[in-house]
Amino acid sequence: MIAKYLTRLLLMSVFFALMSIGALYCYTKNTQRWNNIVAKQAAFDGFIADVKSGKQNPTTDKWIEIATAENNRVQSDGRSNNYLANLLRDFGLFGLILAFLQIRLVFIAKRDSQKPMS
Repeated sequence: MIAKYLTRLLLMSVFFALMSIGALYCYTKNTQRWNNIVAKQAAFDGFIADVKSGKQNPTTDKWIEIATAENNRVQSDGRSNNYLANLLRDFGLFGLILAFLQIRLVFIAKRDSQKPMS
């Protein structure tokens, strides 16, 4: 009887471990996106410096291309952040459910261990 409860408790621990791995995966992906943004910042700063110094005189089409690329990046970041927020919400809710079930199993195991063996 106790083995059944221990198996269930261990199974929930495995679920917690999987949730942790999922959270670490999300962290890694988000960090990679941020590193890509930071890496592109130097090129953008160089472009702005060239425009200010007069080395480059972008045409209207070039400004539209830059604005479109920036808008696409902002939309992509927004979708990514929304997905990440929903995923973290789901992880949190799933973790709360698992914690509740694990606590319930502990009390059930305690109650059953106190019953006289017949």
